[in-house]
Amino acid sequence: MPITFILLLLGAVCGFTGKLCVDTLGGSGSLWLLYWEALCSLQFFSNVCTPALFRILHGPVVAISRGTKPNTIFPYWLRKLLFYATSVLFLPLCCGLLPFAGPVEMEPFLVACVDHFAAEGSV
Repeated sequence: MPITFILLLLGAVCGFTGKLCVDTLGGSGSLWLLYWEALCSLQFFSNVCTPALFRILHGPVVAISRGTKPNTIFPYWLRKLLFYATSVLFLPLCCGLLPFAGPVEMEPFLVACVDHFAAEGSV
């Protein structure tokens, strides 16, 4: 049931409806649909391949003797941070902001944010 719900309802029906809404509001519906499908694909992968996702985030389950270090390329906390930042912050923000204003159009907003935080820091 969750797999069917994610693929058909969220991915296809909401994706197509959202694309039309973003096009109507003056944004890029195709770009929005790309980010939406990436978000739905990440959710689908999390539901279908839970053991693989666990292995990616936590590493293989091994017994480590005293005094040895695990043989991993990236530490556990970095893998979890990147996964959660992607799924909770990066993809939803891209899905909501970038179809309406690309990086070039967002420059005044970013300059205002930097000025605001610089002013707060000097107080």
